[in-house]
Amino acid sequence: MATQFELIDPPELIEVKYHQIEDGQYNCSYPFAHFVWHSQDFWLLGKMVWRNIMSAGDVYLRLPKGRNIFVAGITVHPHQEKITFTVGTPRHRVTCKNGAFTFPGFAPKSVVNIDFVREEEKRLIAVQMLECFNRDSKASRPPAGHIV
Repeated sequence: MATQFELIDPPELIEVKYHQIEDGQYNCSYPFAHFVWHSQDFWLLGKMVWRNIMSAGDVYLRLPKGRNIFVAGITVHPHQEKITFTVGTPRHRVTCKNGAFTFPGFAPKSVVNIDFVREEEKRLIAVQMLECFNRDSKASRPPAGHIV
């Protein structure tokens, strides 16, 4: 993990896996980042922003002896030998003398129920297989002289 400040009690990034989800009328594979923090599993839905930068949602930060919680973004770098992640600076201007923040957790809107995603992936694959078998092998040609 490489951040501009010290992060106390950070999560551990385990892996990045791709699962198929329904996106409008298309079924696409999206990356999911798997984190472990305080012996609990957290899965975040990622969005590839650049070649090696995957935006994975929001996290909460707090000053070591403070009560206020600040929101910051988390990015994952999946295309390295050892997968790393970066926590951005808080969106609200905060001055910290020693440059350290504690990690109280992930934002609830960023966390995904991976069991539901896996079940949906099985359903989507089964539906795609049925569509492939039920499709006509050849499309009919329009009558000559008609513009379609």
